[in-house]
Amino acid sequence: MIVLYMCLVVMILETKAGIGNEMLSQDNDVIVIEFSENNNITLKYTVIKNKPLHIILKNYYLIQLQCFDYNVRSKSSYLNFFSETHDTFQQDGNINIQNVTDDMSTKWRCTVYRLYTGGPKTWINNEECSAFDLFFNLHVKGAEKVSFTVNNQDLELSDLSTKLDGETNYEYLDGAPLFVTCNMLMGRKRLAYYDDKGKLLFQTKWMDTTIKFRSVLTARNNYFYVECECHSETSIERYYHRITFVLKKPDSILDDVIKLSVNSLTLAPEITYSDDKRIYNYFYEYGFESSLNVSHVSSESVMKCSEPELGGPSILTETSKQLKMENDQIPTERLNNKTLNYECVDANNSVVSVKLNFQDGMLAFPGARILGLPEKNIQYEYIKDSRNYSISYTYTLNETVNLTCVTNRRISSIEKFVWRHNGNSSSVAANFRTNNTVSGSLSLRLTAKYNATFIYCDVVNKHGTIPNIVEVFLNLNPFSEESTSLVTGKLLIYVYLETSKLLKQITAKLGSYMET
Repeated sequence: MIVLYMCLVVMILETKAGIGNEMLSQDNDVIVIEFSENNNITLKYTVIKNKPLHIILKNYYLIQLQCFDYNVRSKSSYLNFFSETHDTFQQDGNINIQNVTDDMSTKWRCTVYRLYTGGPKTWINNEECSAFDLFFNLHVKGAEKVSFTVNNQDLELSDLSTKLDGETNYEYLDGAPLFVTCNMLMGRKRLAYYDDKGKLLFQTKWMDTTIKFRSVLTARNNYFYVECECHSETSIERYYHRITFVLKKPDSILDDVIKLSVNSLTLAPEITYSDDKRIYNYFYEYGFESSLNVSHVSSESVMKCSEPELGGPSILTETSKQLKMENDQIPTERLNNKTLNYECVDANNSVVSVKLNFQDGMLAFPGARILGLPEKNIQYEYIKDSRNYSISYTYTLNETVNLTCVTNRRISSIEKFVWRHNGNSSSVAANFRTNNTVSGSLSLRLTAKYNATFIYCDVVNKHGTIPNIVEVFLNLNPFSEESTSLVTGKLLIYVYLETSKLLKQITAKLGSYMET
């Protein structure tokens, strides 16, 4: 039995369907399984989605064969992958699947009825036969276990490599905000963020909920990537799906009639065309800001634009002015699921329609957020679990931050907020707000000692403390002038002290030499 099992393992590893880093073939190779009395082995295979699969059960002398999804509890609702009945005994059984599908990426239970050779007896078509089960654990390469949404756009994933089950590239503009959502209907998942060298920057815990990830991408983030790793609810198999962020080249940005930014962050439009109208669809998911500064910039070809309107459609009139720059300071509490609209006409009398959709990215469910952090300095942030948020923030030396911790979680029972940072702790009374939230504020000057440390916001209610409802990880910006000056100053002091020591040693040597 051990020899047979080893043969099966070798056969599985040798199949061109691919395991680990082996190359995938264009089609699934034929899998041959020799009959064995030991039927308690779960056979593991990696196969390719949307390709035919042929499994031969050699020397099984089959009367009937049925293969189901093992993980479906009710037998009446089993998904029947394959079923065949023979009028005569077949020495070799065949499982012929024309097209491997996502739902086959699970554990199979194949019930085999074969020529009776002893033991428990059953009957199929009035024939005496033996019955037993075979188990398969199939990993379907390319099975879509998760879906990605980036800046409100659903991404199409493809199985481009042997390691990943799905991946795609996302082109971004320098200085553009990024909103990524990793969705999975069933099972657990976690999200990991890597740099262009494959170094892990952070990794979430395993979560059952949708994972949201936010960042601001600059030219330094070119070829950074996010991976969503998931466990299927019905299988211990892990599936990996990846988005790689690719900096968009200036010469690939063809249509720049309208440029729009929020709080100095450039937004990337999704441009659609309808008759003689171009429609610029923008999306912004806010979270830290108490208000948004929206800037509209139009090119020289734009002749006139309507006044931006929030909520309703804009109306282009003859009195509309040419719009070079328009700033609208809008409180975020007015913005959830609202759209800012306006229209422009260019020199060719073509209409350009601009639509900016706002979405509350944090308080749409029980949770928390921090207001007061300039978003351009947010490296990333994500939901830690069902109630907590984690943020990575890069600060400049001696920067003062005015933070407000906001939550809508059981606000009637909240008594106070507790801020913790660098061994210090301070309590702040709860301030009840008009939009069914409660908040507590903190003003802090960030010196060099705050580098690589946390600021925590805890919420205290009548039941106790909810710890780390928001945590901010601080990094001193190594490229800022202040930190460079600090390093340079320390270097000069060090050089001065070392030179002084050296001069003292030389003077002492000369003194002893003169005495002799």
